[in-house]
Amino acid sequence: FPLLYHVESLGLDLTYWTDIDLHANPQLLGNHRCLFSLGHDEYWSSSMRTGAQFFSDGGGNLAFLGANACYRQIRLQPTSVGPDRLQVCYKSAAEDPIVSQDPAQTTVNWNQPPVNKPESTLIGSTYQSVGAQADMVVTDSSSWFFDGCGLADGSVLPKVIVGEYDRYVPSLPGPSNVDVLAHSPIPGQANWSDLTYYTNSAKGGVLASGSAYFVYRLANSVAMPPNIVPRPIPGETDVLLRAMENLYAHFGAGPAGATVPSSGNWTTVYSGAAAQKRSPVPTNAA
Repeated sequence: FPLLYHVESLGLDLTYWTDIDLHANPQLLGNHRCLFSLGHDEYWSSSMRTGAQFFSDGGGNLAFLGANACYRQIRLQPTSVGPDRLQVCYKSAAEDPIVSQDPAQTTVNWNQPPVNKPESTLIGSTYQSVGAQADMVVTDSSSWFFDGCGLADGSVLPKVIVGEYDRYVPSLPGPSNVDVLAHSPIPGQANWSDLTYYTNSAKGGVLASGSAYFVYRLANSVAMPPNIVPRPIPGETDVLLRAMENLYAHFGAGPAGATVPSSGNWTTVYSGAAAQKRSPVPTNAA
């Protein structure tokens, strides 16, 4: 709601659809300049993943404004109610009867065999764990994303990282030109949440917030009960909303890499052993 409220209030050209629409008609992405994935967008079908990748490879922009996105492959099957009404998710290759006939459709985590397509190859970052309660720490205040926000390197935005979180892991498959715009330590977990951005050869841009709670920190309305949508935070909500306006401007104009290509600044926050550390096994994925 906070992001949709913001976009609608700015009068931007917005189209709503569901994951079922992305699954059934991924070609419709070609009518748009960017796709926003919101919140906890964990379960993706092969059609969804292929469609988003094709869109990005053609210069379309993707924004993952949650965490744990595109983490587990599912299948959608018809029922007596209609097409794509049954979501199939065994979570174990040994249990999925399709594994011997069509292994690429097996409902395991995307990075597991026999699928072997880590989400990092699309998103840039990868899922880490749950239970985060952390502040966002800005590490590249000069980025286009933070234009006009009045931030400096080291600026802290309280309680933006909550629940599930992602980070960039240099040793995993995926783009090597990732910019880490915020690198936030997670207390008690010896890990980080990263706000990342990269551009591809077609100049498509991909931004990932690295936090499942990010969209809730955009709340700028009192129209919803506070136990559903949090109240704005003075000095923080306005800053994040300005950053989002920068995102809308570049992602809505066309391939973002044409105006704001990524430089691969991840080496400023990851080096030595940290750069080689592989993603830990998540403690939980709902």
